[in-house]
Amino acid sequence: MERGFAFLPSRCELVLDAVARQQVLDNVRRQLRLNRRELADKLRSLGDVGLAQWMAASGYELNDVLRCGSWTRIRRDAGLPTAPAGPDEDALLRRVAALAHVDDVERADAYRRLLTRLQPHDELSAREQRYARMPFFAFWRTGGGFSRYQEGLDRLAKHPAVPAELVQVIDFVQERGTRTNRPLEAGMEDVTMRTDAHHSLEEVLAALDYAPLERPPSSFRESVLWSERAKTDAFFVTLKKSERDYSPTTTHNNYALSPELVHWQSQNQTSVDSKVGRRYLAQREVGTHVVLLLGERIQNEWGGTQSYTCLGPATYESHRGSKPIPITYQLKRIEDYRVASVIS
Repeated sequence: MERGFAFLPSRCELVLDAVARQQVLDNVRRQLRLNRRELADKLRSLGDVGLAQWMAASGYELNDVLRCGSWTRIRRDAGLPTAPAGPDEDALLRRVAALAHVDDVERADAYRRLLTRLQPHDELSAREQRYARMPFFAFWRTGGGFSRYQEGLDRLAKHPAVPAELVQVIDFVQERGTRTNRPLEAGMEDVTMRTDAHHSLEEVLAALDYAPLERPPSSFRESVLWSERAKTDAFFVTLKKSERDYSPTTTHNNYALSPELVHWQSQNQTSVDSKVGRRYLAQREVGTHVVLLLGERIQNEWGGTQSYTCLGPATYESHRGSKPIPITYQLKRIEDYRVASVIS
């Protein structure tokens, strides 16, 4: 189906539009749900192999593993050796899916160093500390009740199977190849995101130094974010919205005008005379930054929060109207793809 029904009989053709095809595929996937026992039986027949080798030999995908729980549980069900379990292992393993999209080399390397060494937080550089806060909040969206980041790292150290599994997931994503991604613009060197890479909401908030322990990511409910420390406005755009997830007052009119220009609409209550509106319109004069982040839907196919593609920095071009303010932004980096083919 994904390849256009390539095995139909000669002279037969079945054509579905994009929406219908996706609905059919989603229905088929729901009917073909795997269970962990089946995956464990397949692994047992292959022997003690790693995640990437098992998927290459079995034909399964990473999504199959995440939907059925975790690679660690599959290995245990298959009777293969794993690191010892900790008291909170089940909850932590469920959060591995929140980091199964790491597709830039710098972040992957930073996570590997953190997960294999679990170096004390105070001994990390300022940039390493920001990278450490990104998976910290992916594991504990509410802050975990910790008063210091080190407490979370210490808790993770009691669950050696969790960082071991996450490293294998990150390695697998990296081996499959990554899209070319680049640093953000000058003045944003401290922000640990890269243009064209995927980031979870928790990672974005940590990268922009917006989410301290006193204000964890779970408290964030908006589609716009202002980080005073990074002097950055981050705008989250979701393509496939439903009335269940969004009310009419939070559904904004965002679309591409050209490969480089994007039409973005502010929140309904924002006027051109408000403090926020003046910051949006005077971006060049006051020297603030704008970053656009694009998500396909509010949830991914295994029920977790969808990651966002960082479209990169954008510059104010023009506006018209008020409450809401329709603004035209120009993307600063268009490399391997055109936003017009993504935003509709």
